[in-house]
Amino acid sequence: MDGDEVGRALNPLVADTDGDGLKDGEEVRLGTDPKSPDTDQDGLTDQVEVSTCHSATDPDADEDGILDGQDLDPCDKNNPSLTQTAVASMPTATPTPSQTATLTPVPHTLTPTPIPPSATPTHTQTPGLPSLPGKLLFSSNREGKLQIYSRDMGTGSITRLTVSNGDDTQPAWSPDGRRVVFTSNRDGDHDVYVMDANGTNPINLTNNPADDLDPCWSSDGLWIAFSSNRDGNYEIYVMPTIGGPARNISRNPADDRQPFWGITSGDFGGRDTIFFVTDRDGNQEVYSMLVDGQSQLNLSNNGSQDYSPALSADGERIAFTSERNGNADIWLMDVDGSHAWNLTSSSQAADVSPTWSGDDQWIAYSTLLSGNPEIYIIKNDGSLQYNLTMLPADDRDPAWR
Repeated sequence: MDGDEVGRALNPLVADTDGDGLKDGEEVRLGTDPKSPDTDQDGLTDQVEVSTCHSATDPDADEDGILDGQDLDPCDKNNPSLTQTAVASMPTATPTPSQTATLTPVPHTLTPTPIPPSATPTHTQTPGLPSLPGKLLFSSNREGKLQIYSRDMGTGSITRLTVSNGDDTQPAWSPDGRRVVFTSNRDGDHDVYVMDANGTNPINLTNNPADDLDPCWSSDGLWIAFSSNRDGNYEIYVMPTIGGPARNISRNPADDRQPFWGITSGDFGGRDTIFFVTDRDGNQEVYSMLVDGQSQLNLSNNGSQDYSPALSADGERIAFTSERNGNADIWLMDVDGSHAWNLTSSSQAADVSPTWSGDDQWIAYSTLLSGNPEIYIIKNDGSLQYNLTMLPADDRDPAWR
């Protein structure tokens, strides 16, 4: 009742004071703090914890010594697999419908800092690492909060691109390599930002009170696809890279996430296609659709969890994460969903977020194989594998070009 809310210093006009997805009355009943979206300060919002492990007051629900927000499966100490629990670990604001996006320039307070190769393993090539093409974007908390870094794959030098008071994650190269799109919560909620490839001129592209995540570029570099819960559930949206209205193209009551935009070849020859992940079939599956949202097709079509799709540069194959063998591994399949096979075959740790090298010979991905999130690379036939980052920090979200 309003009197109770006033007594608890809550706003009687707002049903969910802390914006964590649980109504204030429900939080009082559960013993969580209606003024804090993360009562036990473990990195997961109260709503996520209640819907998964049914406890938002224990920072280590499965008592495995890992905070729930850092645990790939906070409900089971014997099965560290990456499921929707981990995907949803970022806090979720109350969905607020919006029709347009406003470009908001963001001051860049520090010149990007090149980190040259040194004599330590931190910033040098992995011993025996072959010559590799291109540059790799990734996010890391090696200097505090998660920020965006770029690694020259030929020299091993690393440059920090973002300097913000929030977490900057999920980077992706523009097709011409001149800009980077990424997600940041520096303004309180998760928005999609674009910046120059050297980290300058960051701009808030979506500028919406809902959570906007998983950004990627269109094949021609003129559009951004991303997922957002601004209409009540996660859907795939597209908007111009210069700002403007965001359009919902997936239009399904289920959660649609992790879009990847590319041009296919083979039997799908030359089609501009968006691949994405949806739970509309009861589990996470990799789907494809045309850029207008038409012809939505289940490609992975498996009873397990399949997610994180990435199209090869030649448009013939998809790398993705699958749990169909009981562990989160990197799998490959043809662009039509056929001939799926397990590339990493790891029974020890979760392998997620694959990305192809520009020549399609290598795949980078994030894994817990070394105990903490590291970025590994593996040959496309599984014959060679290297730890690229080798740090006690969290390194994730690789994007190669």
